[in-house]
Amino acid sequence: MAGSWAQTAGVRLDVEVTGTPVALAAGVEATLFRIAQEALANVAKHADATRTALTLSYTDEVVMLDIRDDGRGFVPQAAADGFGLEGMRRRARAVGGTLEVETGPGRGTAVAAAVPKPSAAGCSAGSVCGPMDEFRMRGGGLARFAAPFAAPLVLFFAVCLLLGAVLTGSSALGVVIGALATAALFGVLAVKHRRLVAGTVVRFSDEGVELADSRGFRVRLRWPDLTRIDVVDTQLADPRSMGRPGGARVRVQALRSVGLVGWGERTLPPRVPGWMRERLARVPADPATGRPEVAIPLGEIDPLWERGPMGDWVRRHRPDLMR
Repeated sequence: MAGSWAQTAGVRLDVEVTGTPVALAAGVEATLFRIAQEALANVAKHADATRTALTLSYTDEVVMLDIRDDGRGFVPQAAADGFGLEGMRRRARAVGGTLEVETGPGRGTAVAAAVPKPSAAGCSAGSVCGPMDEFRMRGGGLARFAAPFAAPLVLFFAVCLLLGAVLTGSSALGVVIGALATAALFGVLAVKHRRLVAGTVVRFSDEGVELADSRGFRVRLRWPDLTRIDVVDTQLADPRSMGRPGGARVRVQALRSVGLVGWGERTLPPRVPGWMRERLARVPADPATGRPEVAIPLGEIDPLWERGPMGDWVRRHRPDLMR
């Protein structure tokens, strides 16, 4: 497909496969093929690109398809139905996967699909089996998502204000520059929030609970391995303080919500910030099994989860944890 498409579209296509390839279920394989077809068709029709890259990555528990181009990009909210984005998302969800699109005018486009990798037992690795309920984050909530970044944003504004005032010789222009720069940074946070909402899913089954996001991060807990319901801190960025030594110092706070904690399994995406790896390396492990302590922040999906369907799942399988 790659060679014929590149010749027909007149666009260079670089193909890369990473990891150890495995056989996929026919439906999963067809889903990835159709997503690749649709994404490449969009490049040919709309992108005006000169170069496209297709990467298929086999990680421990997911298979990721990534298609990027250097074309004109577009505004996702204004995308016409002809782009087929919602159809691609439905295909990915139908096989327990996710699909994310990153784009913007003049920025090119990246389509990233992630599907569970099959295990030897015939059930998707890192995925729950049997009867299942799936829950996704609700729209909105940007203010809550941005709240941990409030202090860094204020510091960023102050620094840009001072630099702007010094460079322009005008306090008023310094305020304008600081406001514009801070608004641009807030816009980056808004994009990250939209990706988080669209790509995060929690699945419940008779086997256990799992959380997955569009980056390939997965956490899985079996019902017997749950130890408690507790407050869970979700760290969104490097928690180390920033600022001038001896002066004002700020840090990105964690989001706090109630969730499930226990000894489970964790899968990390290929690219993980150093601060996160350091943080995870300090997490305690079960002396008997060596499994790390993991947490699933259900409160980020629904603050009232204990009163709804998610709470019903926990009451059914672990009534001892529900007070």
